[in-house]
Amino acid sequence: MKTLISEVVIEFRNVCFSYGQTPILADINLSVPFRDFLAIVGPNGGGKTTLLKLILGFLSPSQGSVTVLGMSPEEARSKIGYMPQRPSYNPSFPITVFDMVLSGRIKSGFFVRGYDKNDRKAAEYALELTGLTDYKNARMEELSGGQVQRALLARAVVNRPLVLLLDEPTANIDVNGKMQFTELFSHLNQDTTLIMVSHDLDLFSKGIKRIACVNHTLYLHAAPEKGGPSSSFRCPAKEVCPVELLTHLHFNGNGLNHV
Repeated sequence: MKTLISEVVIEFRNVCFSYGQTPILADINLSVPFRDFLAIVGPNGGGKTTLLKLILGFLSPSQGSVTVLGMSPEEARSKIGYMPQRPSYNPSFPITVFDMVLSGRIKSGFFVRGYDKNDRKAAEYALELTGLTDYKNARMEELSGGQVQRALLARAVVNRPLVLLLDEPTANIDVNGKMQFTELFSHLNQDTTLIMVSHDLDLFSKGIKRIACVNHTLYLHAAPEKGGPSSSFRCPAKEVCPVELLTHLHFNGNGLNHV
């Protein structure tokens, strides 16, 4: 596999996006290197999820360009994992955890050949990675909220993507569950570029390398270890920037720590 460590994995150039006549994102410029762990914060309606959908190629820019792994998002989609904020299936549908994870392997030609041995092996690995092996035959409706989130993550990583997009991955999860997720994210980040949308500032002391504040425009905050709190107080967000607030309250000189 070609080494991507020093290369730009995702690039936005002068990107604008509107829903009809309603502008959502304006003049977005962003470069994400391999093995980055970028957190995206900002107010509801500010364009965070729209940013993820542009990376996936589910939406196209009104202006500007988006490239992923040197390709268009559509061409790169098989190398992108996506964990949505909410399940995209009917919770009462009688599907097992194993089949949910296996569905992440569906690709062109599936209805001709079906799943093969490699697909099933990949699903087993994803279940082991997320701690769900013992629940593989359980129905999704039988899982707790945290277990559902882990199943969605397993489906997102079943193809071993180079880029993993996470939309509010720890919503409605207890403290212990969040700790397990942050440890898992750190493990995945060894070989995968992670971009996470989250309102949960407790996560930002756990391996996050950069933080972007998105409120129609985007401001990329420097890593705390590369300049301290004074380098962060320049965000043009219309409201109080949550990153600056967190930095001001919790910065100890070595990184962002929850207190």
